[in-house]
Parts: sequence; C-alpha cells; structure tokens
Amino acid sequence: MGRSKKRGRNPANDLTDDLMVEILSRLPAKSVCRFKCVSKHWRHGLIAHPDHRSRLPQTLSGFFRSSETRIDDGTKSSPIIDSDDEDDYESDHDAEWTTAPNFVSILGKKEKHGVVSDPALSFLTGYRSVVPKSCSNGLLLCLCWKVASTTESDYMVCNPATQQWVTVPGNGHRFRTDMRMFLAAAASGHFHIFALLHDEDWEWYTEDVDIYSSEAGAWSHHESGWAWDTKVSHRGVFHHGMLHLVTISSTIVAVDTKGTTWRTIPLLESMATTYRYSSNGPFIGVSQERFHYVSHRRRDEHTLSVWILGDGDDDENQWTYRYSISTTRIFGARISDLEEYSLVGIHPECNTVFFGVKRHRKYVLLSYDMDRGKVRTLGHIRFGGWSYRPYLPYVPSFSRIVG
Repeated sequence: MGRSKKRGRNPANDLTDDLMVEILSRLPAKSVCRFKCVSKHWRHGLIAHPDHRSRLPQTLSGFFRSSETRIDDGTKSSPIIDSDDEDDYESDHDAEWTTAPNFVSILGKKEKHGVVSDPALSFLTGYRSVVPKSCSNGLLLCLCWKVASTTESDYMVCNPATQQWVTVPGNGHRFRTDMRMFLAAAASGHFHIFALLHDEDWEWYTEDVDIYSSEAGAWSHHESGWAWDTKVSHRGVFHHGMLHLVTISSTIVAVDTKGTTWRTIPLLESMATTYRYSSNGPFIGVSQERFHYVSHRRRDEHTLSVWILGDGDDDENQWTYRYSISTTRIFGARISDLEEYSLVGIHPECNTVFFGVKRHRKYVLLSYDMDRGKVRTLGHIRFGGWSYRPYLPYVPSFSRIVG
C-alpha cells in the first residue's frame, strides 16, 4: 500500500511557484497558454499572476485601432465592440466626435480585456484625440492632439498593459504629423522610431529617414538608401533588426536601426499584384519567426497566396511558396464582389490569419486557421476607413519602457 502511494505521488507538487515560473519562461508562448488548462492555480496563481507575467512569454491578444468616437458630457467613449445592435451604428449628427483608440480581443469573453484594462488609453491625459500609429513588442506609438490647442500634438510611446508612457521629442520637422511613423521595440524596453520624410515635389516618395533611439535619447538623420521613387504603404513590420515595408512597385524595402543597412527585396513575378490603397493590398507579418507576404493573385481574385522570405539556406532574398487561401471558402464570394475587405494580421505562433469584412456598415473580424480550414467570427466594430487606420496586432508586454 505504501509503495502504491509513493508511485502515485506527483513530483511537481514539490516545486515552488518561482521554480515553476522559471520552467514556464523557457517555453514558447503557445505552450504556456495550454498550461492554463491544468488547474485554476496554474491559470491565475502562476501564469496570470501580476508578479509572474513579466517573466513569461506572451502571445497575440487582439488588435488596436482608432475610429471616430462620440463625446458624451466631455468624456471620450470607445466604439461598441462585439455588438449586433444596428442602433449602435447609427449616426448622431448633433453629437461631437473625436478619434480614440479601441481594442478588439481575440481571446474570448473570459479574457476579453484581461491584459488591456483601459482600451481607450485614457491614462494619456490632456489630449482630445489619440491615434495609434504603430505597435511593436507590447508598445504603442500614438499621435496625440492636445485639448488646449487645435494644432499642437505629441507623439507618445505607451504600454497599455502597465499604463506607462513617455513623450517622444520632436525631430525638427514642422509637419511631422503627416509623416509615416513606425515603432520598433526591443524586449529590454528600449525602442526605435522610424520617421519617413517625403520629397516636397513628389508626394509620398521617401527621400530621407529620421530614426529615434530611446537609449540615446536623440534623433539621427539618414539619406534614403532606396530608389528615389520608393513609395511605401502603411504596412510595416520589424524583423531581424530591420524595419520592413511594402512598396507600390512590387518590392519590400528594409532599413536597420542605425540607418547603415538598406535592402530592396524584389518579389517574384507570380507574387506581383495590382496595388490598391483600399484594404486589399499586399500584407506582411511575422509568424513563427518567419517573414510572411500575403496577397491576392493578379489574375485570380478567388485566391490569396502566402509566401515566406529566406526559408532556404542559400539566399536571404529567396521566396518560398507556402499556402493558397480560397476567399470563396472564407467569404462565400470573390474579393471583387465583397463590399470591403482587409487582411489585418497573422498570428505570431500559428498558421492563422485575420480578416475584416465590411457588411452593412459593420466591420466583421474573422480568423481563418489555414491548417484546419476553420473560420471564426471574433466580433464587430464600427467601420471607419482602411489604410490610414490599420489594425495593429498587440502582444502584451509587462516590462518597463526604457527611454
């Protein structure tokens, strides 16, 4: 009898919480999420505990975005999310409107705002309008318009999980609110900001790039190392120490944080697409540590193609075909027949992509599991324009901002 009890003893019961967290911290985020199902203590006492979260890997929890918001009694309110009530989307011409952030969770109702307790970022006080521009490693870059002035604004870097924020100093340009700005944050809490400066005679052609380093606390100016007619979209992603951007000329361009290395990565002829400023232009993202490019085929609007960069050993510019996605299967229609649609994200840990579809003034957020062919509806949010208000994939961080 005693031998039987000894054989049934669970050795994990003798491990301290601190040691268990140390073990979990060495696992991928996807595995840590699975361990939430072990017990209530594992879920709340270990993985979700405030003292442990900063040590554990995190995964995609949702998307930040800005949209027009009604002001009631002088206070900002976020648009209603996950609502099927048509009245929520009716216009109120007598109301005052501003622009405010909102957050769309992909975690389900139980954890809907578990890591984002303030989706409107109201802890950024003194501003009448807050517009998220870029997101990286749990930090948001926001353009914030001051309450006391119709022309004064600040760029802020904030952490929605910890509600910490810092103001980014100006880079000496008068019209910096019109610049394309991209954030690249490190796990250490340091960050860089890329400001794309445009040719005054050729609108939106990138002439120079200013780069801000939080560690140095200063901006540096760099002449562009790309072709003179480089014109980028709003899609940008930081990968392997470089900011990567989609251009309208069927290339990917990249620059490092010091402005010393510039790359132009050509696309294969079969990857080229007709660029559109509406939502269905090419999409780039990082999933499972690989750089992905997704676009619809020029001659077949039933199909999206998924490609991976640098999957081979010989050429870092080599593209490898990975998947085809049938839009007819997902949406029940060709892309050209849809009212509006957008590919808004790719999951960093698995083969899942996220779409938005506009239906009767409602923007429906969908996920598509490429391995299982499964489509899920995640919720609704008010439609408010595409390219200048992209959805920003958010992976929470509980580290402090250094800068």
